[in-house]
Amino acid sequence: MKRATWLFSAMVAAFAALPANAALISIFGNNSPANIATFLNNNGHTATAFGAVTAGNLAGQNVAILLRGAAANADLDNFVQSGGLVITEWDAADSLVNSAFDYFGAQISGGGFIGTATPITVTAAGIAAGLDMGLANPWADGPRTEFARTFSSVGTAQVLATRGANIPVVIGGGIGAGFAIINGLDWGDSFGSGAHNSGQFLLNMVSVGAAPQPVPEPGTLALLGLGLGVIGGLRRRKAA
Repeated sequence: MKRATWLFSAMVAAFAALPANAALISIFGNNSPANIATFLNNNGHTATAFGAVTAGNLAGQNVAILLRGAAANADLDNFVQSGGLVITEWDAADSLVNSAFDYFGAQISGGGFIGTATPITVTAAGIAAGLDMGLANPWADGPRTEFARTFSSVGTAQVLATRGANIPVVIGGGIGAGFAIINGLDWGDSFGSGAHNSGQFLLNMVSVGAAPQPVPEPGTLALLGLGLGVIGGLRRRKAA
């Protein structure tokens, strides 16, 4: 049994050593797009800031980020329905709620200043999606958590993060084959290329739509097969 336990531990370690997922990301809008692209590229993703939300600028991508001023359209809707992830910021959230692309039947309005470095709490649903990774919970981030749109209804969406007395600031859920994270925070403000809490939260959001795990190396598969075989043999011996 000790040998089986050792092999199982080795398998876990081998899979933990596999490379992390990297996403192909299109960024639209006018709140720090270049800085956000640099930050994502520095953290292992491939991000490009584009002008217009078009099918061509979404082709082959995993994630679309809509910053302030960007709006959903039929090309983006097709991207999400076909398996892409869309993440919003500030008023871009409105275009996935108060529009023809009424994801979840939610309602959102202007909102405004809520206080510099307002604490943001990742909910149980957000934790299940991995949005709390590398963060204290709650977390705050200066000017990036000081303005928020106001959700008067979240409809069928899951609440992924809140402020104050359980006031939703991030909602999301599946749309067709894809996923939408409607983030009403003005999180692009003064977005730096170094480490900060909003950057970590963005990395966590992006991971929801990152590429599938790469196929394990042959040596890892062989180790897995050997481990399962040994464990199975020990169980059969014990049963006999």
